[in-house]
Amino acid sequence: MTDAPSPLTVTRATSAHAEAIAHLHAQSFTQMLDSHHVPSQSPVRLSLEQTMRDQWEHTLQDTDPAGSTFAALHGTETVGFMACIQVPDPLPIPGEREIPAGVEIQTLTVHGDFRRSGHASRLLAALMDTLHPASVRVWIGSDDEDLIRFYQGAGFA
Repeated sequence: MTDAPSPLTVTRATSAHAEAIAHLHAQSFTQMLDSHHVPSQSPVRLSLEQTMRDQWEHTLQDTDPAGSTFAALHGTETVGFMACIQVPDPLPIPGEREIPAGVEIQTLTVHGDFRRSGHASRLLAALMDTLHPASVRVWIGSDDEDLIRFYQGAGFA
């Protein structure tokens, strides 16, 4: 008896993932807009999905090695993604050591129905296994307790 392959995988995102990633990104952005009480008829909300779709279609066609996007798949469905960029310069922090050049995570999003199933951890592992960065930076709002807890659990300080 052989084990069936895991339905949970991560791959480099391609233009085939653009629509699903745009939808996930728009959902994530909408949650942020909701938390800041941006009116539902605000121009940014009205064009959000199409704007994200256009941006992701363009981004995922670009072969710029400075940026990487990974897609989290549950079976064949794209349920999460992570976008990151190469950061060529160290980041000095006054009074502390500097953060070496490496990779900065721009966004990491997993659909709410698929959270706590390992997708975000797999995305981080793919980043490390694929890019082998000297350091990884991520900026998190001080009030985002779930995200802080996730990154701390993954070894971030």
